[in-house]
Amino acid sequence: MKNNVYLNAIKNYVLILLCIYCISCQGQEYDKDILNLKKVDLGLNAERFYKNSMKRENIKLLSGKQYVEKDTITEYDNTWNGDRNKIFAIQYRVVGYSPEDVVAQFDNIHFSRVESLVDDKGNLMLINAVTPASKDNILKFIAALKKEYQDPELTEDSSGYTHSQVFTWRDKDRIIKLSTNSRLDFSNPHHIVSEADKKEIEEIEKSRLTESTLFICNSTYEKKLLGNLHSGNWMNFK
Repeated sequence: MKNNVYLNAIKNYVLILLCIYCISCQGQEYDKDILNLKKVDLGLNAERFYKNSMKRENIKLLSGKQYVEKDTITEYDNTWNGDRNKIFAIQYRVVGYSPEDVVAQFDNIHFSRVESLVDDKGNLMLINAVTPASKDNILKFIAALKKEYQDPELTEDSSGYTHSQVFTWRDKDRIIKLSTNSRLDFSNPHHIVSEADKKEIEEIEKSRLTESTLFICNSTYEKKLLGNLHSGNWMNFK
């Protein structure tokens, strides 16, 4: 009898802890709470998470709030030759923010904005988070990730004149990628660029060259997404 009472007490305690955990996850709000990317739940409800950031009043420059737009990406939008009526993904895209904002963190690295891709049922597929962290801090971050997840796969990526390094780690149900060390390269002999055009490109890309992008992908969607995204920060998921 005493054993049954003891077991029931333990079960009730565990249920209470689970309820508290679920409530805290469901109640987390973008641009209000700091999202812990290291422990992010891949069951995150993006619609609820971004709800208050999608309000029109956040567009105002002095609102002090980030503004997020929800867009449907069809297969045609993504490849220009797919089905216009078939949903490829739904994105929550940050269009109003300040580089000084801190909306998420992973260990000691802070991120100024976080975007998400979900499938047509709302299941989280991919997150991208942007940080203006210095090169020294990124090197420390990479060292910490190596210690946590072992040595990464390292690849080179290029998009136009921009080249970067992509570090990839795998951990249980997720893939972690870091796109960093971006630089401009005008050396391709097939693309002759004038000095005036170089300066213009350098000015346009200036902010992106000092940023790094962290991706956290639900491994279930790796084949669907890897190398198949062609806009915004998503195109660096390779």
